[in-house]
Amino acid sequence: MSHASHGSNMHDQQGDSDGVNIKKIVTIGVVSLIVFGVGILWAVYLMHNQQQAVRSLGPLNEPKEIYKAEIGIVDNILFTRDTRLKAYREERAAWLNGYGWVDRKAGLIHVPIERAMAEVVREAAMPESAPPLPPPAPSAATPEPPKPAKVSRPKTPAPAKAPMPAEAGQGAPR
Repeated sequence: MSHASHGSNMHDQQGDSDGVNIKKIVTIGVVSLIVFGVGILWAVYLMHNQQQAVRSLGPLNEPKEIYKAEIGIVDNILFTRDTRLKAYREERAAWLNGYGWVDRKAGLIHVPIERAMAEVVREAAMPESAPPLPPPAPSAATPEPPKPAKVSRPKTPAPAKAPMPAEAGQGAPR
């Protein structure tokens, strides 16, 4: 019995069986909220003072680059107003459907894609033993090629040849 009475005396002295002082926790919480509120009021006061100081200087000059389509590597155009893709597609369509020089020194030209595909089909249908046919004469449907327009061709790097698994392991020691 002395054991049971000893536990109840300890309970009476601390006020809780877990040893947690609730008053201390509530006091710390309330003080923390008051400090947080004072910090918010101080930040609002500082912000308003800074805004008044900036407004007293007058209107700011806008940088000249602000309305450019691209500043550095950052696109600044709204997607609904961006016409670069349309311009690129029109340029590529003009390249595919027109005549022009690829390499003037080498005498290499490009022709409309439809004519090139017809030429490839014509050559593929021709037997190997037959002599090559002369190119078809221009007709009313096929206009005479205009003078080459200045059309730029995008430069794409040649794809690197990846080693095949069988090639990669041939010289390796086992």
